[in-house]
Formats: sequence, C-alpha cells, structure tokens
Amino acid sequence: MTFQATVYRLLIAAPDDVIAERKTIQDIISSWTTRYSAKMKVFFLPVLLETHLGPERGGRPQATVNKQIIKDCDILIGAFWTRIGTDTGLAESITMEYINEFQKTGKPVMIYLSSAPVVPSSVDLKQYENLMNFMNECLKQGLVTRYDSILDFREKVSTQLASRILKMHKTPEIEPSRDPGETTRKESNDRTSNQFCELIERYNLNWTSERKNKPINLDDGKRILSDFTRDISSFKETLSKIFSKEIIEHIDQIVSNLMALQKHRLYFDTKSYADFWKSGDEIFASLDDIVGKVRKEVHVPKIDNNMLNILIEISKAENTNFKQIPSDVIANATGLSLAETSHYLKELLKAGFISHLLTIGSPTKYLLSNAGRRYLIESGIK
Repeated sequence: MTFQATVYRLLIAAPDDVIAERKTIQDIISSWTTRYSAKMKVFFLPVLLETHLGPERGGRPQATVNKQIIKDCDILIGAFWTRIGTDTGLAESITMEYINEFQKTGKPVMIYLSSAPVVPSSVDLKQYENLMNFMNECLKQGLVTRYDSILDFREKVSTQLASRILKMHKTPEIEPSRDPGETTRKESNDRTSNQFCELIERYNLNWTSERKNKPINLDDGKRILSDFTRDISSFKETLSKIFSKEIIEHIDQIVSNLMALQKHRLYFDTKSYADFWKSGDEIFASLDDIVGKVRKEVHVPKIDNNMLNILIEISKAENTNFKQIPSDVIANATGLSLAETSHYLKELLKAGFISHLLTIGSPTKYLLSNAGRRYLIESGIK
C-alpha cells in the first residue's frame, strides 16, 4: 500500500578508514525504513559525502554542487578515526568545509570519533593532525561522541538519530491534538505532562548509562546536558500554562544549574571528575521530585491484570543485565499477542507508568518510570 512520507536526506561523512562505520550507518537507515517508515511516515535517504567529492574543471571543486548538497540534506552524520577525508588535493579541507557550512545552517550535526587502537605505521600523520585539530574545535562545541567499537557505535548512532528525528518530526502519537473536539483540555495537559516526564526519564537514563561507562573525559556527559537543556527549555512556554508557579521556578533553577555544569572544568585530579557526575546526579534527583509532583496531577486509567503483568515483566528486566525490554519479549513473557501487548503498552505510556526508548535499527524498548515503580510497591509487588 502506498503512503505519503516526509523524506530526510542524511549526509554521511565517513572516510575510507571507517568503512565498517559507513556500512553500519546505512544498515541503521535500512532497518528504520523496514520498521518505522510506514508508521511514522518518515523515509531516510542516505547521501554519501565521499561520492560527491571530485574535482571540477577550472579550479574550485564542485562549489555549486557542494552548496546544493548542503541545502538539500537535513542531518549530517560523520564518523572518523585517523583521517579527515579522501586526499584529492583539497579534499582534506572539503570535509571540514562541509561540516562547518552544514553547522551554519542550524541543521543537526552528529560527529563520532573512534577510540579504537591503531597501528602507528598505518597512519597518515598529516591527515591525523588535520583530523585532531578539527575534532578539538568540534569537541568544544559539544558535537563529538566517542565510541570504542562498532557495537558501541551502532548503539549510540541509533539512539541519537532516533532522538533527533523525534524532535524534528512530530508524529500523531506524540503531538497533542489541536482540535478541541477530539480531546478535552485535561487530556491534552496530561499528554504534555507525560511527554515532559518521559523527556526527563529518558535523559536521566542516558546520563546514568554514560556515568556507569566511566568515560575518560566529560565530553559526552556535557553533550547530554547540552541537549537536555535545549529540550527542556523548548517546553517552557507550554509548561507555564500547565504547571504551578512553584514548579516553573524550580525548573528555571535547574536549567540554570545545567548550564553552569556544562562549564565545569576538568583538572588532573579525581575530585573534579567525580564532582561533575555527582552534581549531575543531584540535578536529576531534583528533577525526579518534579516528576513525582507532575505525575500526581495526571489522570491514571484503570490498571487491569494484563497491564499489571506487563509492569511486572518490565520490572524483572531491571534486575538483569539490561534495563529496557522490547514488546515481543513482553508478549512472550505475558502470553499476550503482539497486538494486545502494543495496546496495553500505549495505555501504560499514557498513564505515565512506563517510558520508551526509540532506537533506530532496533525495536522500541520499554522501562518503568518512577510512577510505575511506585505503583508496584503500593500494590504490594516488590
């Protein structure tokens, strides 16, 4: 069956020393098309930067074509290891130019830098020096995410690309209805409140996962804080119409704390490193208090036995090596069909008892929210 979809062109910059990463990005895009394009009415079209780098007669390489590519593409994904780009005279600067020009448009730029070991004799020192100089500038702007394996790369790209698309492309499931005949004001406010709580819980999960990985620097932690600050600030106008003055003032203070923590300096000691993560934990703990207050105001639908069993199965997953659980695993554990499981998961999302982690290339995964944990405890289920 045909359907109309919004097409997002993804410009991929991945030199020939990261061919596996280039293929991984394309695999992620292909998986998205299979799983979500019809549901979300979104289609990804990959554009490989390297295939467009070539000299043009008369001097400057493809200046007109380059500008058109930047204009047409919506997201740039770059993966790097030891090289900045294919060496075609000016090519090492062309890759940098693409990224710089793309960033000036205000469109999303996602850059990944491999921390994998390399054989020194295989490195082009000029390329590596150019790359490191450029990466240092990008790190200052919070554009770079480090990865240490293809598996780590796939997970980070999948999660962050999904987050980008959710921000850029509003789906009917997450966009409040603007037709007053379709929903009451209370239902609309509840939906917005739940979206706000899910935002906090999603970033709390990202922050906790990053901290537990014990990174060698604070770059990715600061990137999480930067993205979170931007996203929580985008809610401000809407939230001011729903939440009390006390909660809004509390959020304002937290945003101020988030911005201050992004300027945290790392010194050659363990204290400055530990203080950064401790301060972030305190901020998210404070946000959990807000979530608790907001959840109390949200209408909770009746929880039947099937929904309770789903909550129990998700709770069990938190005691294993993974914290999120996909719908097919939930269906198998509860004996429900996938259709029934999908229905109950949507109801639990509306109730604010669970959150979901949309990851491109993998099924959507679910985890308990604080409200869901509290419900289980109050129901006598540990």
